[in-house]
Amino acid sequence: MEISQITLAKLLLYAFLLGLSVGILYDAGRLLRVILGVERADGFCSRMYEWTLPICKRPMRSGEDRHVARAIVINICDFLCVTAATLGILVLSYAYNSGRVRFFTFLGATVGFFLYRAIFSKNLMLACRPIVLLIRYLFLSFLAIFCAPFAKMYRFVLKYIKKIAYLYIFTLEKKREKVYNIEEEVLLAENSKKTHSRAYRIMPDKQSEGGEKNGRK
Repeated sequence: MEISQITLAKLLLYAFLLGLSVGILYDAGRLLRVILGVERADGFCSRMYEWTLPICKRPMRSGEDRHVARAIVINICDFLCVTAATLGILVLSYAYNSGRVRFFTFLGATVGFFLYRAIFSKNLMLACRPIVLLIRYLFLSFLAIFCAPFAKMYRFVLKYIKKIAYLYIFTLEKKREKVYNIEEEVLLAENSKKTHSRAYRIMPDKQSEGGEKNGRK
């Protein structure tokens, strides 16, 4: 089955647009890392991390120490980009070339992706990062205000539980100490009785010894 040159040109054009779309999706993943707080934005946007949140008075986290979360988000976003590019090429091939994948389809998508990265990506990221950080700040501020009563209640309950636990442990220690003292007193009393009885058997009373001597005389 022959395909007209106009159809092939459309296929190449749509592959090029697919590459641009994948580039936009890749930058969306980068912005997602910023808004999730797993990647720090450089440049003048870095000053926005010094903004303090209401009530708690804590600055926004920059995400420099969240390496594991950052790696997970990067792998997921890269996987989505590769999947989107592969599905896009397959759909274009079935729509304009009867399911046969041509080399120039990959070439058009690759050129579109790298052209977007070279020309549009940097300016778009510079324009979108402040907006994304502002959204992150507003969201964290809302959480700080909304969660403040629950945090105060949590601290109160935790303090009350610690106090009850301390009193319970203190009561048990006192009880153990009291029982130990009683057992020790009983043991000492029994030992003292045994000691007196043994001493009485070994060393008789002096008066009895004196009476025996007088009887002998």
